[in-house]
Amino acid sequence: MPKRTIDGARKLKMFAVKMLDMYHQGFGEIASQVIDYLVDNGPLVPEEVISRSLNARSNDVRKVLQVLSEHGLISFRRVANRDRERQGWYIDVENLEHVIKVRLEKVLEKLKAKMEAESNVQFYYCQHDGSKYTIDEAIEYEFTCPRCGMVLEEYNGVKAVEFLKKNIENVEAFLKGE
Repeated sequence: MPKRTIDGARKLKMFAVKMLDMYHQGFGEIASQVIDYLVDNGPLVPEEVISRSLNARSNDVRKVLQVLSEHGLISFRRVANRDRERQGWYIDVENLEHVIKVRLEKVLEKLKAKMEAESNVQFYYCQHDGSKYTIDEAIEYEFTCPRCGMVLEEYNGVKAVEFLKKNIENVEAFLKGE
């Protein structure tokens, strides 16, 4: 497998696992194993072989494959020749860089919007359950948490802004490197 293909597959693994975690589907570990298997075992790997080799439930593997496919990260192909027909999944390296770039640009926009809000909006939070409210919401709830009744405290967003700045810098550096 050419170096560029392997590097692209490694980027896919990191991105896909994070993406699946972001969608709260709980397939992060299985996704990591599936992508590792596809990277190590080449193109056209049948779903059944992946499930059996990973000792994973076929339904879980199928769901991961479908999610990755819907996002353009892997593809399914059938290849027929005179002797037999082969079919299976493969990492779509040609599309990978474009998909990652588009997704990261969207993430960057959201991070910048979140940093803008954290910098310019005053928030209050509940120390008991961690819920956070804008000043308008806090006034509406009379500075009392609507979930537990505790008094809302003023939220200092300095650490959040620093964290967001660091993540924005990391994403921008990654995008420039591609």
